[in-house]
Amino acid sequence: MPINATSKSGYGILYTLTGSQDLVIGTGKKVESFGPRLIENSLAVFAQTGSHDVTVAGKLYSFSDAINFEAADGTHRITIQSGGEIISTEGAAMTLGGQNGQVVNRGLILSDDGIEFTDDGAGTSRVTNYGRIIGDDGIDAASAQKIVVKNFGTILLAGSDALSGSDLRDVFINRGNVNGSISFGDGNDFYDGVGGVFRGEISGAEGNDVFRAGRGAEAFDGGGGIDLIDYRASAAIRIWLDESQTNKGGALGDQIEGVERAFGSLIGNDRIQGSTDDNDLRGFGGKDTLIGGDGEDLLVGGDGNDRLVAGEGGDTLIGGKGVDTIVLGPPAFEQNLVRYNNINEFGDKIEGFIFFDELEFKGSALGGGLELGELLVNRFKSGGNNKAADADDRFIFRTGDATLWFDRDGNGTAFKSVLVADFTDGTAFSEINITIL
Repeated sequence: MPINATSKSGYGILYTLTGSQDLVIGTGKKVESFGPRLIENSLAVFAQTGSHDVTVAGKLYSFSDAINFEAADGTHRITIQSGGEIISTEGAAMTLGGQNGQVVNRGLILSDDGIEFTDDGAGTSRVTNYGRIIGDDGIDAASAQKIVVKNFGTILLAGSDALSGSDLRDVFINRGNVNGSISFGDGNDFYDGVGGVFRGEISGAEGNDVFRAGRGAEAFDGGGGIDLIDYRASAAIRIWLDESQTNKGGALGDQIEGVERAFGSLIGNDRIQGSTDDNDLRGFGGKDTLIGGDGEDLLVGGDGNDRLVAGEGGDTLIGGKGVDTIVLGPPAFEQNLVRYNNINEFGDKIEGFIFFDELEFKGSALGGGLELGELLVNRFKSGGNNKAADADDRFIFRTGDATLWFDRDGNGTAFKSVLVADFTDGTAFSEINITIL
């Protein structure tokens, strides 16, 4: 049976929990601990051992920590109900040891040091906020215990972190309002701000982090690792990963630093500019423009009639469905690869193709018995028409207009030749420019 708190005020610890004791501060009850932090045991609710549940429907006030279970290595659950309050003037609202701690707030948490998890044992700490968390610090995770934060309410901080994460995979999902910053640790962290408003900086540190941008002006710093900024739930965006211009559209006001991968909106006409890193840029639906930077980039247009522009590092370009325009670099740049994963991606316009560039095809999607590797000589024909000369021919380059065609059965009658790509007039092309994957 839980301890049902009575209203009381005094100095030091007012409730000490042992074993598996739980505490309920009911509606209309007020528990208040006075005394400065320097007074020994100037806490309101304290435990050194066991696992404990604390439910606050009334008021819990403390000059120092309101709840301190730092030495208790069990599993603790703290629930603040609607109308409930935990207020700490100088300390933390709660300091929790142990593993797999859970905090659910539907009321008010007002404190200097917020919510602290201190145990480095294995497990996942969880905080779900439907109410208000206000103060200086927000949520501080232990370095070796994952943390998942879901915010549907308001987190308002004076100038510190809404979350200081662990060195493992942390998750922060915001569907409400946050004013503060997020400092993830070194794990592969995940931020989802879709539907919420966030004002502050989100820092990824080391690890391969994922940021799903939400509403409002957000500042993203990927840190080390290969990080992703995801705008698939946004309106059309115009972003520059090289920070050369101000981001626009659905990314208006956002700042993006140290991020290597970018996903555009699902249906908007996006424009994504790469950086000096090796970028992965994807447009999805809409008429997108993807521009590589100085690294070895992957550009994927997706659905729609896209424009893909290779940078200086030697890029792989996949137009996807639609009639895409693919612009390759001048001869001074590195080799570029144009990849086709399906016949329904054929029909692109290719500009700037030179002798060492290549087209790659997924053989299993094309059929026709193509052998893997560099295309065999007997699978290629070059001439004045788009007709196969014999049953072995699969790719036909029509020299008059520099177009490449594919015929699944050569000079057979079961299949007709289909346009693969329309090159700039005068382009030279042979079987050495084709690889089957």
